[in-house]
Amino acid sequence: MSERELTRLAELRQAYLRHLPQRLQALAARLRRYTDHGWDVAGLALLHEDIQRLAGASGRYGLVDASERLLAVEGLLGDLRRRNALPDAEAQAQLRTRIDELVARTPADGDGTAAPSAVAAETPASAGGEASAAGAAVEGPPPRILIVEDDRSEALYAEGILGNAGMRTQVVTSPDTLIDALTDFRPDLVLMDLYMPTTDGMTLTARIRESDDFLHLPIVFLSGESDPDKQFEALDAGGDDFLAKPVRARHLIAAVNTRVRRARALARRNQAAAPVRDPQTGLYQRCALLEHIDAALAGRLASTASGDGGVLFLELTGAPQLRDRAGVQVFERIADEIGRVATRILGERPATRWGDGLLAYSDTGDESALLALAATLRDAVAAHPLPEAAGPALRATVGVCALAHRFSDPGSLLDAVERAARTARSAPGGLAAFQPVQTAAEARESALLARIREAVDGDGFELIYQPIVAVAGGGQPQYQALLRLRELDGKVYPAAEVVPLAERSGLLPEIDRWVVDRALLAIRSRAQGGEAPHLFVSQSPLTLAADDHAAWMEARLREGDGVRGLTIDLRLDAVMPYLDLVEAFCRRLAPAGVCFCLSQFEAGIGESLLQRLPLAFVRLAPRYAEAALSTGTRDELKRLIDAAHQRGVKVIGQRVEDARSAATLWMSGIDYLQGHLVQAPGSELGFDFHHAVL
Repeated sequence: MSERELTRLAELRQAYLRHLPQRLQALAARLRRYTDHGWDVAGLALLHEDIQRLAGASGRYGLVDASERLLAVEGLLGDLRRRNALPDAEAQAQLRTRIDELVARTPADGDGTAAPSAVAAETPASAGGEASAAGAAVEGPPPRILIVEDDRSEALYAEGILGNAGMRTQVVTSPDTLIDALTDFRPDLVLMDLYMPTTDGMTLTARIRESDDFLHLPIVFLSGESDPDKQFEALDAGGDDFLAKPVRARHLIAAVNTRVRRARALARRNQAAAPVRDPQTGLYQRCALLEHIDAALAGRLASTASGDGGVLFLELTGAPQLRDRAGVQVFERIADEIGRVATRILGERPATRWGDGLLAYSDTGDESALLALAATLRDAVAAHPLPEAAGPALRATVGVCALAHRFSDPGSLLDAVERAARTARSAPGGLAAFQPVQTAAEARESALLARIREAVDGDGFELIYQPIVAVAGGGQPQYQALLRLRELDGKVYPAAEVVPLAERSGLLPEIDRWVVDRALLAIRSRAQGGEAPHLFVSQSPLTLAADDHAAWMEARLREGDGVRGLTIDLRLDAVMPYLDLVEAFCRRLAPAGVCFCLSQFEAGIGESLLQRLPLAFVRLAPRYAEAALSTGTRDELKRLIDAAHQRGVKVIGQRVEDARSAATLWMSGIDYLQGHLVQAPGSELGFDFHHAVL
């Protein structure tokens, strides 16, 4: 990893650490909201994905404990999604306990001067276990220690101790290579022998202090020199500490950690005292911009909404060639001018130098708005006059990345916008937006979602009908209306594939209303030519709980001159999180002639809902239609049917595929049968109910 990459990783990790407590508190708040007000499939999926991303980001920055705890929560949510289940009381308790433990172990750290206990990087113990007792680990990336020692065995000793304590080390055995090593390795501290064959540590220290870049670099001498005057001379030459050989491992580690910790704290204070924005260009410091971005990402975890905003990465085409041609001073002057142009256009949106380009953050605007802003920046840079030495006008390309992609940390967001910037280099207009790389399954899901959107906009769904036949024969025609989506090539998607994706994308209320409209149209159409059928249609509890849905449905019923025959199917497990709202909806619509059916009806919660909801029908869970039922299940089935009949509720047996299953249900007292034994779903409402023989 290059020095630039290491520096960037350290900056990103610092920003991530600062806002990790806020991220975890936001997740805990969402979890409490779901526990108090009910879960839904879309919310569960989004929470699972957010925690998955956060666990990955924590692992990327070396926060092992936090990553493992988040992965444990992710595992619980993933298991629920695989089982297509919502958290019960036990699962909710486990989730809350794990998240609360994480929050408790991660104290809020507003100034970033102490690593949270749950996320501190782990420090391996040195041989003999002394490293573990050497004091607190240094916050941030592992310390980089440059060991200057001509005796190879002594260098290996120090390298082994510090390396086992989790530090990164590099050994310099020749003083002639010291300055190059300082520039390339960028150490946090130099550990130097006082006496070497060709020079001494005091001379090397004076040489190091000549550079402003290393003026405050901690230098610790490690030597067998016992003369206090000589030790004082070494410190007076610019050293920070003196350790006498032989030194115990724990003392060496403690001294190095202490010096590095103080140096980093001083650097943070100096950085905080420096102006956040350059007074000449208006550009922000890199760390200040990263703070803006990380705070925005942390805040979005509190909400399931994607929100607006994003980042822009502007690159100057041919920047290295321009620097070589015009010289470094001219290039830096041009970069400053470009910075002033950008800040004038961006206004209060923060931007910073990022390599040879500019990185900017906007807290408003969707992807289209970000691309429009990027085009304005591109055009302004192209129109800006350049010094004669610079040659022809500059060409800028801009990549943008919207926060709607829900990134877990600044690093992944910056990787994404840099990928977009690379795409922009070859794009005709020099602009490109980030597009996530999709797996085959994700690509298929995206294509299906696009088809669902087309169907919503263009009346592209269809209903098929399966008869629900009275065991006693005769009676009013009754069908379950089943949603289908057909591709142009004839492929048909069932509701089981369409509905979950539509729910996650916020399209389900429109689909539910389409289903109701189409069912009412079919009822009215058949009523004009004879006996009106009774149609069972599924509706999401989320739709029923919407403030305006009851009024909308009442208006639709009035438009049909009060025609009756609509029964709304309610799935038992989906109803529970919204029970109060669903009950209010049912009681409001029942006087208008709308009936209600509770599907997936089974013992336990199902029996309690018989007393709670104004039901006309229940549809048994499929397990009761199995051909070979145990004695206990038969008794349970009979009890359920009797409980429904006592409240005047009719019972439907679904997915009846053979005569043996039908006989079992019939003997248990069932009222209606539905399944392929009766008839497979079809596009017509033409089943002969009056002459049906079961």
